[in-house]
Amino acid sequence: SLRPSSSTMASLEAAATTAATPAATMDEFRKDLPCISDAMKSFVSVVMARSLTAQEDHTPAPAGEPVVVEHRNAAGELVGSKTTCPRQPFSPSQYMACARAVLKHMNSFDATAAHPHPVDLRQEIALGLAAKVRLAECKVTKLFGRRFLVTTDCSQVAVDAARAELASDSLVPPELVDSFLSLWSSTVMEQGCDDELAELVWSKNLSSTLRQNQQKRLKEVKERKARMDTAEGDYASLRDMVVAGGGGAAGGGGTLALGSGGGASASEI
Repeated sequence: SLRPSSSTMASLEAAATTAATPAATMDEFRKDLPCISDAMKSFVSVVMARSLTAQEDHTPAPAGEPVVVEHRNAAGELVGSKTTCPRQPFSPSQYMACARAVLKHMNSFDATAAHPHPVDLRQEIALGLAAKVRLAECKVTKLFGRRFLVTTDCSQVAVDAARAELASDSLVPPELVDSFLSLWSSTVMEQGCDDELAELVWSKNLSSTLRQNQQKRLKEVKERKARMDTAEGDYASLRDMVVAGGGGAAGGGGTLALGSGGGASASEI
């Protein structure tokens, strides 16, 4: 389960280079961090933390019902909602069972069967690397990152296989399987992905990214409060102007009128 030795990596790179693999593309896959297994660890941590937060913030829902987190503005108006993690208190071992199933099927990924006719050179290179790694009895989850999954569809193949395997596991509830696999897939896809979750899962330093996001949210809150204070001040000024104008008319002062001539106007504000 350890990362392959430098000699193993060298032999894999040499084999790929012999097959006319462009060095730049090789580097893209080889240097794409974090690796899949590390990203999965981050994913499990974030999903479990979100699930616990959802349990604290919301009234428990019936079994199988997804968590819908509502987003409201300062006035309490609903501006959007987002379905996140299941609200049931699943155990860490159940989460890990899902993670292990996905990683296992990624490492048994059959590149040739999945794509007998690569669509482009990049995919051909990635599939060739996957085949070499499998022959060397290494793990793609230790060697490659998100770019490999996107290029090869390895993640979707593994998710489908994991779903079928976990369906017969009585220890892992179906609602957790569905939520876990759907959320994981949303961090891998290029379009329509959960950007916020993907940023955390594929961060090279999860703790640092969490701190940065927290600082960003605090800054947004301060800016929003400043805008609200400004708007409230503008409203108060306008109200004072209106009151002052009305008071002037009542006291015999100047009026804001629509009309002409020296007589009474037809309409006064």
